[in-house]
Amino acid sequence: MKKNLILLFAIIPICLEALSQNVGIGTSAPIRKLHVHNGASVFSGIMLSTDATGLTTNDGLQIGIQYQADNVNNRYAYLLSEEEIPIFMGTNGRTNDVRVLANGNVGIGLSDPGQRLEISGNIRLRGAGTTNKRLIFRLDDNSGDMGSIGHLNDEVISIADHTSGAQSSKFYFDVVNEKLGIGALPGANDGKILVNYNSSTTNPHLTLRESQTGDYGRLEFANTGTTRTWHIA
Repeated sequence: MKKNLILLFAIIPICLEALSQNVGIGTSAPIRKLHVHNGASVFSGIMLSTDATGLTTNDGLQIGIQYQADNVNNRYAYLLSEEEIPIFMGTNGRTNDVRVLANGNVGIGLSDPGQRLEISGNIRLRGAGTTNKRLIFRLDDNSGDMGSIGHLNDEVISIADHTSGAQSSKFYFDVVNEKLGIGALPGANDGKILVNYNSSTTNPHLTLRESQTGDYGRLEFANTGTTRTWHIA
């Protein structure tokens, strides 16, 4: 018993000193409270597991970094759940600030995203210039961008076509002056809707087609009340 007490009193100061210093695993000069370094491999990380998850490399929760000096494409950091369970990230006790389901769907502000990305709340896009605040669409990883929607200037949102990397706006929504432009940005002297098109191809600027057989397309002019003033049909 006396020997045990002596050993205990000898270990306590060492433990207290270790707790007040940085701890290194794989390094004798840790620069953080816990510093894990794997100098013999391109991979370094930690693994959290339980009896239920198992103990193999394909189990548990893994946090790590992969860095291969001679291969730029093989450099990444990751947070990976090897189990078929969701990952919760949040603050103040919330588990659905960011949630990644087992099927890969990501939800922000909600717990049951039904798409690859689903958000409950607003999205704000920021950036310099006219091309850095846009949602860009393409068919797959190997094809070029097919179109985008986003900021053109302080007044206008545009829907643009992308051909060979070049952006060409087709629809303009002037949200400040409440104007719509198709093919061109409406100016101060244009009406609420501008259609800019070369009709020399014999195609009209505007087509109104009735979807129901036996009826007819119509253009209506009306006053501010419910009275229909004039029809062209």
